[in-house]
Amino acid sequence: MDDSSDPLGFSTWTFAGLAAGDYVLYTYAWAPDSAFFHSLVSVTGSPDPAQVVGGAWPGGYVAGVTHARHRIHVVTGSNVVMNLSVASGSASVNGFQLVFEAPGLAYCDPGSVGVMSCPCSNPAAERVAAVTTRPRPAERACTLREVRRCRTTR
Repeated sequence: MDDSSDPLGFSTWTFAGLAAGDYVLYTYAWAPDSAFFHSLVSVTGSPDPAQVVGGAWPGGYVAGVTHARHRIHVVTGSNVVMNLSVASGSASVNGFQLVFEAPGLAYCDPGSVGVMSCPCSNPAAERVAAVTTRPRPAERACTLREVRRCRTTR
């Protein structure tokens, strides 16, 4: 994270040739040269709002300080378009991570009929849900391996 590009004004990055499905785009936009530099990150078509990224190094990755997170649905032939502009001082971009969310279960419900305890940190109150359900802050979705384990009947 100690290296970045400092685009001037407004910049656009386009990701093309993607398989249809749901993705999460992580845009790393922390300015290593000043805690007063903030970037405004948006993704065209995302249900998530534009996000300001920047500030003092928190000692690790923290949404809103080191990166923005946007969900996006891609249909065949469409692109993911990320826009970056200056929120204060100067804009920075360190890199991107585009994660395909495979269809399947997003949450496990330990103790429900036919579902074993899940090793991921989803609360027991959550019901088994479709992939369109997203984790709340401080939770994480099950990995595919964990989902397979959760689906195993007792």
